[in-house]
Amino acid sequence: MPKWHKQSKMIINRAIIARILYFSLPMAGMCVWVFSNYYQYDLALARTMTLTTLVSLQWFSALACRSLYTSIVSMNFLSNRWLLAALVMVAGLQLLIVYVHWFQNLFKTVALNGSQWLMVIGAGLVMLVIEEMRKKLVHTKVWQRICR
Repeated sequence: MPKWHKQSKMIINRAIIARILYFSLPMAGMCVWVFSNYYQYDLALARTMTLTTLVSLQWFSALACRSLYTSIVSMNFLSNRWLLAALVMVAGLQLLIVYVHWFQNLFKTVALNGSQWLMVIGAGLVMLVIEEMRKKLVHTKVWQRICR
């Protein structure tokens, strides 16, 4: 933990607000972009792509947020078995929503093809890169000024 980072008794402080905005704005932007690329052609596909993109963004964010300061590259991927189990379970549920007819009717989704899955996973990887950039930025004076 950087020495300028003070433990605050407040649950929500400037550092938390900055981090929330840093995460939520790109996520919202990517989801709006995905929806806007599909809704004119097929609303069910647009809905499915947007939902699955949002889920993918959360998968990769969960992996990236295991540490506030340490890069995911330098962490042991298998060290948090509960997180991995949760990610597998959530991925399974997402596959049910996308491919099982009863869930497709309930959630108004359609099946995705390989290129659509690549786009979804690509969006998640972008979120991972964004979080890794934040971890580098944390050690700069700009981020320190924002979080004071």
